[in-house]
Amino acid sequence: MDDSENSRTLSKIMQRHAFATVAESRTDDALALWSEWFMLHEKREALSVKQQAMETRLLAMVGSTPIIDLANPDDEASAFAATDDEIDALLPGEHNVEARRRAKAQLDQLRAEWQAADDQLGYSRTYQEELDVMHAELEAAQRLWMAPAGTIAGVAAKLHSLVEWEDPGTTPGESPWPELRSILGDLIEIGGLNAPLESGKDGSMTAALSA
Repeated sequence: MDDSENSRTLSKIMQRHAFATVAESRTDDALALWSEWFMLHEKREALSVKQQAMETRLLAMVGSTPIIDLANPDDEASAFAATDDEIDALLPGEHNVEARRRAKAQLDQLRAEWQAADDQLGYSRTYQEELDVMHAELEAAQRLWMAPAGTIAGVAAKLHSLVEWEDPGTTPGESPWPELRSILGDLIEIGGLNAPLESGKDGSMTAALSA
């Protein structure tokens, strides 16, 4: 099982346990705070997927972000400008007055095309919403990390949120994330968080989630 699959499994186990043990969450603030954090975490991940899909559509519509290439054809060096100030810096001097004017007009046109497509898709609105939720998620996570845990489930909840927030996910298998997920798995097993929910009922938390 790779890190992403392991993360989803651990998240489901923690979520199921939090919902199935309301009484325990009343005596362990960490579990109640984890539920608050996890709701924001799920919302932010959904917005991230939506924003990335919108960005792909936006780039397909306009080709690229508003940026122009001012490199001299005889010069192999790149000279890209995304602002008027960058155009001024790349095309200095009185002899480049007309070149600067044309470059700025071209950049303005690209900006207008980008803005029109952005307005149509709602990309910037979704991106800002994702940032707002991300900030709320971090605040919720920090409240969780500062709260004392009163149960093994509470400790697991704190570790789970820390790993989910801090793991960049850029290099699969990069230490210490697999090790921390393994420790989290140990806590889940020791705490019986993946045990059958009630005697006489079939299946563990994982089974209940996959049903």
